Amino acid sequence: MRITHAQIDEIMSSFERLKLDENSPSLPFNVKSLQHRFNAQLKPFLDAAQLDAEGLALMQKLLLINECQIHTDEENNFEFFVNIFGDTIGLFGLGTIGGNFKILRLCFTVPENDREAQTLNFVFHAFTKSFLPKADGVEFINLLKATSEVICGGVKFSLTQKDNLLTVTAVADAS
Repeated sequence: MRITHAQIDEIMSSFERLKLDENSPSLPFNVKSLQHRFNAQLKPFLDAAQLDAEGLALMQKLLLINECQIHTDEENNFEFFVNIFGDTIGLFGLGTIGGNFKILRLCFTVPENDREAQTLNFVFHAFTKSFLPKADGVEFINLLKATSEVICGGVKFSLTQKDNLLTVTAVADAS
């Protein structure tokens, strides 16, 4: 099942409905630092996948954050970050223009085949390790599935599902 344009529009609209301002707690990443950390976490997995040169180039194009989209709302001093991995996974963020993210959402559909499952595994691993470099990704997702909310390293992660779309949301823990 693919992420639809309507779902992407709804994700983006949900950011606009949040009661965030410049003083809301921020995550430890801006666009550039997220790109650097995410890609650094992903590269060892791609290297270990033992792909031929063509397969590696294809996976790098699909999975690395290189050509993300940034939409700005200058009136409110926010920028929206979008990176789609294939057509079943998306990473969405909201932050101040030139500043750190206030919220990041990893949205995905349930994998329907081995390729989609492997892609989700790679992306979820890189997302998790960007925040929690020493965490075990499998343990983390199992805990998140069991409790639907986890606080680690000053970040609150939550897992929600609407129809076929699952979302892992990361925000700074304000407690």
